[in-house]
Amino acid sequence: MWIGVELLIRTIVGGLFVAAGFAKLSATARWRQEWVASYELVPGALVRPAATAVPLVELATGIWLLLGAFGPTSVWVAVAVLLVVTAAVISALMRRLGVPCGCFGMLGELISWRIVVRNLVLVASLIGLAVHGLTATVAMFGAPAQISMIAILFAVVATSARRHSRSAQDTERVPVAAIPIDSPRTERPPL
Repeated sequence: MWIGVELLIRTIVGGLFVAAGFAKLSATARWRQEWVASYELVPGALVRPAATAVPLVELATGIWLLLGAFGPTSVWVAVAVLLVVTAAVISALMRRLGVPCGCFGMLGELISWRIVVRNLVLVASLIGLAVHGLTATVAMFGAPAQISMIAILFAVVATSARRHSRSAQDTERVPVAAIPIDSPRTERPPL
């Protein structure tokens, strides 16, 4: 029974991380930088590196979770990533910024308390997984096989994202801007 629950949690959360990372990599570099800047948490000099790192961290974390790699460490990394993202959303909500979530790239919605609750439910599920213990995939593969699979999957996803990003850069996008929540909805940029 526990193996099924473990696989379900890892598949859902790992899949969300992979989808989010890939969606962000599929967007233009300009959009990613404007999205990171819109939260007003990262100094200007670090916007570009942060905009590059966020989707790569999400992809790596998702792949690790899906493969059950590195045992509980991958679960705790996922918890840390979700907590950082959730803190950024809470900070923006408290400052009444109407910024896009960016959860799934340009297809996101504006941040809301619903996103905070969703992330906290995912964090609680992952903590339960880490505390109860991992049994399924970790036991099936040794560390060298896990590292090899992760490297192959990451290379495939990164190559695909680079190709898609190049073609997406040819299409002009509407810039992301932080909009006060009190602003009329008609002033909000399309996502």
